[in-house]
Amino acid sequence: MTKQKKKPGRDIEKHYTQQQFGIKLRRPADRIEQGKTFCIQVAGDTNSREQ
Repeated sequence: MTKQKKKPGRDIEKHYTQQQFGIKLRRPADRIEQGKTFCIQVAGDTNSREQ
């Protein structure tokens, strides 16, 4: 069995109010409902979601 390399710690915690969290979820939800693309950026990496 080969040893797995340790991944660097990438977890980031942010605290949002319920209103702020709803706004953050609403943006991609609107794009999905409209059949449009959107990008999600996590720790400097950008991933596109195309339909």
